[in-house]
Amino acid sequence: MSRWTSPLLTLATDGPISRRGYGRDYAGLPAGVAYAIADPFGDQHAPDKPHVHCSAWAFEALVMGHRMLERDTWPPPTGDEWRLAFQWDGTDPRGIALLAYERGIAEAPVEGLPSVLEGQWYACQGHRKGGGGHTFLALAHAGGLVYLEANGKAAGGAVLGGLDGVGSRHAEPRNSRDWPKGNWPPTLKPATVEEVRGTYATLWTARLA
Repeated sequence: MSRWTSPLLTLATDGPISRRGYGRDYAGLPAGVAYAIADPFGDQHAPDKPHVHCSAWAFEALVMGHRMLERDTWPPPTGDEWRLAFQWDGTDPRGIALLAYERGIAEAPVEGLPSVLEGQWYACQGHRKGGGGHTFLALAHAGGLVYLEANGKAAGGAVLGGLDGVGSRHAEPRNSRDWPKGNWPPTLKPATVEEVRGTYATLWTARLA
């Protein structure tokens, strides 16, 4: 089992971010100001925002997860890193996969999913034809992939059978705040690797180390 499973599921089920619904109430603020890292071993604290979106969840989960694993004082994200995480215009399309690699916590990004290793986590940045995309973490499980993501309607509200905030479209219940603390829920229905590949016009992934 990957060393990332425990911290990521702990953050998803029992952290402040797990209680937030989905939304983009801070999308217009300057990167690096819009969303502060909640550092469990330092003096930084996330603002009490009511919402989260896919990019903010994925990047905060990786930074906080690394600090939980290593108990170090990783430098807080820079404005340029937040712009890359949020995939602002003109930033590298590899997004979170590149960030994880540059932060030293993942292998080099690859296009698509050339292979997956059971029990391993992947940082993923997908782009759809015609614009739009999704940033998510994924676990290789039972021959497929289970997302750990933030999703919902931009104006607030649930999608994908009830997902509103952090959780998974491949789990029941959908929202991680309703899962057992630090664990997946009893029911997981992984997507096939082919289904994930076919969802995006381009997909960049990096296996977490």
